[in-house]
Amino acid sequence: MSHNENPVVPVKRSRKEGKSDENDDGVLKDDAASAVNKEWIEKLQQLLCCPVCYEMIRPSVDICSNGHSVCVKCRCRLSQCPICSADFVKAKNIMLAQIAEYVKYPCPNTIGGCEEVYYLRDEETHLKKCGYIVHRCKIDNCDWIGKKDELKSHVENLHQEDIWKKEWNFAGSRKFEHNDTSSDEFGKLLVIEKELFWMLSNYDCEKKKLYKSFQYIGPKEAAKRFNYQICLKSSDDRRQFLFKSTMDDDNRNGSDAFESPNCTVIDFSVLKSFSTYSPENKLKYLYTITRL
Repeated sequence: MSHNENPVVPVKRSRKEGKSDENDDGVLKDDAASAVNKEWIEKLQQLLCCPVCYEMIRPSVDICSNGHSVCVKCRCRLSQCPICSADFVKAKNIMLAQIAEYVKYPCPNTIGGCEEVYYLRDEETHLKKCGYIVHRCKIDNCDWIGKKDELKSHVENLHQEDIWKKEWNFAGSRKFEHNDTSSDEFGKLLVIEKELFWMLSNYDCEKKKLYKSFQYIGPKEAAKRFNYQICLKSSDDRRQFLFKSTMDDDNRNGSDAFESPNCTVIDFSVLKSFSTYSPENKLKYLYTITRL
Protein backbone atom coordinates (compact mmCIF):
# COMPACT_ATOMS: atom_id res chain seq x y z
CA MET A 1 0.00 0.00 0.00
CA SER A 2 1.30 3.42 -0.86
CA HIS A 3 1.85 5.69 2.13
CA ASN A 4 0.36 8.51 0.10
CA GLU A 5 -3.10 7.00 0.10
CA ASN A 6 -5.54 6.43 2.91
CA PRO A 7 -6.15 2.68 3.36
CA VAL A 8 -9.55 1.50 2.13
CA VAL A 9 -11.40 -0.44 4.79
CA PRO A 10 -13.53 -3.27 3.29
CA VAL A 11 -16.26 -3.57 5.91
CA LYS A 12 -18.77 -6.44 5.70
CA ARG A 13 -22.39 -5.67 6.45
CA SER A 14 -25.47 -7.83 6.96
CA ARG A 15 -27.82 -7.59 3.99
CA LYS A 16 -30.88 -5.45 4.44
CA GLU A 17 -34.01 -4.94 2.39
CA GLY A 18 -34.20 -1.88 0.21
CA LYS A 19 -31.31 0.33 -0.95
CA SER A 20 -27.91 -0.98 0.09
CA ASP A 21 -24.47 0.64 0.47
CA GLU A 22 -22.84 -2.68 -0.50
CA ASN A 23 -21.92 -4.24 -3.81
CA ASP A 24 -22.66 -7.87 -4.67
CA ASP A 25 -19.65 -9.07 -2.65
CA GLY A 26 -20.91 -7.47 0.55
CA VAL A 27 -18.16 -4.80 0.48
CA LEU A 28 -18.98 -1.13 1.03
CA LYS A 29 -19.31 1.01 -2.08
CA ASP A 30 -16.88 3.90 -2.65
CA ASP A 31 -18.95 6.58 -0.88
CA ALA A 32 -19.66 4.41 2.14
CA ALA A 33 -16.05 3.20 2.30
CA SER A 34 -14.84 6.81 2.21
CA ALA A 35 -17.12 7.64 5.13
CA VAL A 36 -15.70 4.70 7.11
CA ASN A 37 -12.14 5.75 6.25
CA LYS A 38 -12.88 9.30 7.38
CA GLU A 39 -14.25 7.98 10.66
CA TRP A 40 -11.12 5.89 11.26
CA ILE A 41 -8.84 8.81 10.41
CA GLU A 42 -10.68 10.97 12.93
CA LYS A 43 -10.24 8.26 15.57
CA LEU A 44 -6.49 8.09 14.84
CA GLN A 45 -6.25 11.87 15.11
CA GLN A 46 -7.97 11.67 18.50
CA LEU A 47 -5.38 9.11 19.64
CA LEU A 48 -2.66 11.59 18.67
CA CYS A 49 -4.28 14.51 20.49
CA CYS A 50 -2.17 15.88 23.37
CA PRO A 51 -4.30 15.86 26.56
CA VAL A 52 -2.82 19.22 27.62
CA CYS A 53 -2.75 21.54 24.58
CA TYR A 54 -4.97 19.42 22.27
CA GLU A 55 -2.50 19.69 19.39
CA MET A 56 -1.53 16.54 17.51
CA ILE A 57 1.46 14.74 19.02
CA ARG A 58 4.52 14.42 16.79
CA PRO A 59 7.37 11.88 17.06
CA SER A 60 9.34 11.39 19.24
CA VAL A 61 6.56 10.59 21.72
CA ASP A 62 7.28 10.73 25.45
CA ILE A 63 5.44 8.31 27.70
CA CYS A 64 4.64 7.92 31.42
CA SER A 65 5.01 4.66 33.36
CA ASN A 66 1.30 3.93 32.77
CA GLY A 67 1.50 4.47 29.01
CA HIS A 68 0.03 7.98 28.60
CA SER A 69 1.66 10.40 26.16
CA VAL A 70 1.92 14.17 25.73
CA CYS A 71 3.48 16.34 23.04
CA VAL A 72 7.11 17.46 23.22
CA LYS A 73 6.18 21.06 24.01
CA CYS A 74 4.00 20.15 26.99
CA ARG A 75 6.42 17.50 28.24
CA CYS A 76 9.02 20.23 28.83
CA ARG A 77 6.64 21.95 31.26
CA LEU A 78 5.53 18.85 33.18
CA SER A 79 7.25 16.81 35.87
CA GLN A 80 4.45 14.23 36.02
CA CYS A 81 1.78 12.81 33.73
CA PRO A 82 -1.24 15.18 33.56
CA ILE A 83 -3.63 12.21 33.40
CA CYS A 84 -2.46 9.87 36.17
CA SER A 85 0.37 11.82 37.92
CA ALA A 86 2.85 9.00 37.22
CA ASP A 87 6.48 9.81 36.39
CA PHE A 88 7.66 10.00 32.81
CA VAL A 89 10.08 7.31 31.67
CA LYS A 90 12.94 7.41 29.19
CA ALA A 91 11.17 5.04 26.77
CA LYS A 92 9.24 6.36 23.78
CA ASN A 93 5.76 5.45 22.55
CA ILE A 94 6.86 3.73 19.34
CA MET A 95 3.39 2.55 18.31
CA LEU A 96 1.93 6.06 18.50
CA ALA A 97 4.90 7.35 16.49
CA GLN A 98 4.19 4.73 13.82
CA ILE A 99 0.51 5.71 13.70
CA ALA A 100 1.61 9.31 13.16
CA GLU A 101 3.20 8.29 9.85
CA TYR A 102 -0.23 7.47 8.38
CA VAL A 103 -2.16 10.51 9.57
CA LYS A 104 -2.24 13.93 7.93
CA TYR A 105 -1.20 16.87 10.10
CA PRO A 106 -2.20 20.52 9.80
CA CYS A 107 0.54 22.98 8.87
CA PRO A 108 2.13 24.56 11.99
CA ASN A 109 1.37 27.92 10.36
CA THR A 110 -2.40 27.43 10.64
CA ILE A 111 -2.60 30.45 12.92
CA GLY A 112 -1.05 32.50 10.10
CA GLY A 113 -3.77 31.38 7.68
CA CYS A 114 -2.40 28.18 6.08
CA GLU A 115 -5.05 25.47 5.55
CA GLU A 116 -2.80 22.74 4.13
CA VAL A 117 -2.71 19.23 5.65
CA TYR A 118 -0.06 16.63 4.81
CA TYR A 119 1.84 13.58 6.02
CA LEU A 120 4.79 14.46 8.26
CA ARG A 121 7.22 13.09 5.68
CA ASP A 122 6.02 15.85 3.32
CA GLU A 123 6.28 18.67 5.88
CA GLU A 124 9.76 19.83 4.87
CA THR A 125 8.68 20.23 1.24
CA HIS A 126 5.58 22.17 2.25
CA LEU A 127 7.35 24.52 4.67
CA LYS A 128 9.82 25.56 1.98
CA LYS A 129 6.99 27.18 0.04
CA CYS A 130 4.48 28.01 2.79
CA GLY A 131 3.55 31.68 2.66
CA TYR A 132 2.09 31.79 6.18
CA ILE A 133 5.18 31.09 8.31
CA VAL A 134 4.79 31.91 12.01
CA HIS A 135 7.27 31.58 14.87
CA ARG A 136 6.93 30.62 18.53
CA CYS A 137 8.40 32.52 21.44
CA LYS A 138 10.84 30.14 23.18
CA ILE A 139 11.37 32.08 26.39
CA ASP A 140 10.16 30.35 29.56
CA ASN A 141 6.64 29.00 28.99
CA CYS A 142 5.45 31.82 26.75
CA ASP A 143 2.64 30.78 24.37
CA TRP A 144 3.05 33.71 21.94
CA ILE A 145 2.96 32.82 18.23
CA GLY A 146 3.30 35.34 15.42
CA LYS A 147 5.20 36.50 12.37
CA LYS A 148 8.95 37.07 12.32
CA ASP A 149 8.69 40.86 12.07
CA GLU A 150 6.54 40.85 15.24
CA LEU A 151 8.77 38.55 17.33
CA LYS A 152 11.44 41.11 18.18
CA SER A 153 8.86 43.63 19.46
CA HIS A 154 7.17 40.93 21.54
CA VAL A 155 10.43 39.97 23.28
CA GLU A 156 11.44 43.61 23.79
CA ASN A 157 8.10 44.35 25.45
CA LEU A 158 7.62 41.23 27.59
CA HIS A 159 11.06 39.60 27.99
CA GLN A 160 13.48 42.55 28.10
CA GLU A 161 16.21 40.58 29.91
CA ASP A 162 16.15 37.78 27.35
CA ILE A 163 16.98 39.72 24.19
CA TRP A 164 20.67 40.11 23.34
CA LYS A 165 21.77 42.55 20.65
CA LYS A 166 25.19 41.26 19.69
CA GLU A 167 27.92 41.20 17.08
CA TRP A 168 28.81 38.03 15.16
CA ASN A 169 31.33 37.25 17.93
CA PHE A 170 30.25 37.64 21.55
CA ALA A 171 31.21 36.39 24.99
CA GLY A 172 29.15 35.01 27.85
CA SER A 173 29.60 33.57 31.32
CA ARG A 174 27.59 31.57 33.83
CA LYS A 175 28.22 30.31 37.34
CA PHE A 176 28.32 26.50 37.51
CA GLU A 177 27.12 24.94 40.76
CA HIS A 178 28.82 21.55 41.10
CA ASN A 179 26.18 20.12 43.43
CA ASP A 180 23.10 21.66 41.82
CA THR A 181 20.24 19.14 41.55
CA SER A 182 17.68 21.31 39.72
CA SER A 183 17.69 21.41 35.92
CA ASP A 184 17.49 24.75 34.14
CA GLU A 185 16.20 25.36 30.62
CA PHE A 186 16.04 28.82 29.05
CA GLY A 187 16.12 30.69 25.75
CA LYS A 188 17.66 33.96 24.54
CA LEU A 189 16.76 35.91 21.41
CA LEU A 190 19.89 37.06 19.57
CA VAL A 191 19.65 40.10 17.31
CA ILE A 192 22.68 40.36 15.01
CA GLU A 193 22.37 43.09 12.39
CA LYS A 194 19.04 42.27 10.69
CA GLU A 195 19.06 38.55 11.55
CA LEU A 196 17.31 36.81 14.46
CA PHE A 197 18.49 33.64 16.23
CA TRP A 198 17.50 31.56 19.23
CA MET A 199 20.14 30.38 21.69
CA LEU A 200 18.52 27.61 23.75
CA SER A 201 20.24 26.11 26.80
CA ASN A 202 19.37 23.13 28.98
CA TYR A 203 21.37 22.24 32.11
CA ASP A 204 20.05 18.69 32.61
CA CYS A 205 20.98 17.55 36.12
CA GLU A 206 19.47 14.10 35.59
CA LYS A 207 21.66 13.31 32.59
CA LYS A 208 24.47 15.56 33.90
CA LYS A 209 24.87 17.26 30.55
CA LEU A 210 24.62 20.77 29.12
CA TYR A 211 22.76 21.15 25.83
CA LYS A 212 23.03 24.28 23.68
CA SER A 213 21.07 24.73 20.48
CA PHE A 214 21.39 27.63 18.03
CA GLN A 215 18.47 28.20 15.66
CA TYR A 216 18.02 30.59 12.76
CA ILE A 217 14.59 32.23 12.83
CA GLY A 218 13.38 31.82 9.28
CA PRO A 219 13.14 29.25 6.46
CA LYS A 220 15.02 25.96 6.81
CA GLU A 221 17.00 26.53 3.63
CA ALA A 222 18.21 29.90 4.94
CA ALA A 223 19.33 28.29 8.22
CA LYS A 224 21.82 26.17 6.28
CA ARG A 225 23.69 29.35 5.35
CA PHE A 226 24.85 29.84 8.96
CA ASN A 227 27.31 28.01 11.21
CA TYR A 228 27.80 28.54 14.91
CA GLN A 229 30.78 27.87 17.17
CA ILE A 230 30.98 27.56 20.95
CA CYS A 231 34.33 27.86 22.69
CA LEU A 232 34.45 27.02 26.41
CA LYS A 233 37.66 28.51 27.83
CA SER A 234 39.52 28.23 31.11
CA SER A 235 40.02 31.42 33.12
CA ASP A 236 43.70 31.57 32.09
CA ASP A 237 42.83 30.85 28.41
CA ARG A 238 45.21 27.87 28.39
CA ARG A 239 42.50 25.25 27.79
CA GLN A 240 39.44 25.26 25.58
CA PHE A 241 36.56 23.06 24.46
CA LEU A 242 35.45 23.81 20.89
CA PHE A 243 32.25 22.77 19.10
CA LYS A 244 31.22 23.91 15.62
CA SER A 245 28.10 22.96 13.69
CA THR A 246 25.48 23.99 11.16
CA MET A 247 22.59 26.09 12.40
CA ASP A 248 19.14 24.52 12.88
CA ASP A 249 15.96 26.32 11.86
CA ASP A 250 13.46 27.24 14.57
CA ASN A 251 10.91 24.52 13.76
CA ARG A 252 12.48 22.28 16.42
CA ASN A 253 10.81 22.82 19.78
CA GLY A 254 11.18 21.47 23.30
CA SER A 255 13.34 18.38 23.76
CA ASP A 256 13.42 17.93 19.98
CA ALA A 257 15.80 20.91 19.76
CA PHE A 258 18.27 19.22 22.11
CA GLU A 259 18.09 15.89 20.24
CA SER A 260 19.27 17.50 17.00
CA PRO A 261 22.67 16.34 15.68
CA ASN A 262 23.56 20.05 15.42
CA CYS A 263 23.12 20.57 19.17
CA THR A 264 26.19 21.05 21.39
CA VAL A 265 26.35 18.53 24.26
CA ILE A 266 28.90 18.97 27.07
CA ASP A 267 29.22 16.58 30.00
CA PHE A 268 29.06 18.11 33.48
CA SER A 269 32.49 16.63 34.25
CA VAL A 270 33.95 18.89 31.54
CA LEU A 271 32.10 21.92 32.92
CA LYS A 272 33.40 21.13 36.39
CA SER A 273 36.99 20.91 35.19
CA PHE A 274 36.70 24.34 33.53
CA SER A 275 34.93 26.05 36.43
CA THR A 276 36.86 24.66 39.42
CA TYR A 277 39.81 27.04 39.14
CA SER A 278 37.95 30.06 37.79
CA PRO A 279 36.75 32.98 39.94
CA GLU A 280 33.37 32.20 41.53
CA ASN A 281 33.18 28.92 39.55
CA LYS A 282 32.17 30.81 36.42
CA LEU A 283 32.19 29.24 32.98
CA LYS A 284 33.62 31.41 30.22
CA TYR A 285 32.14 31.11 26.71
CA LEU A 286 32.97 32.68 23.36
CA TYR A 287 30.28 32.38 20.70
CA THR A 288 30.73 32.91 16.96
CA ILE A 289 28.05 32.87 14.27
CA THR A 290 29.28 32.73 10.68
CA ARG A 291 27.38 33.45 7.49
CA LEU A 292 28.48 30.96 4.82
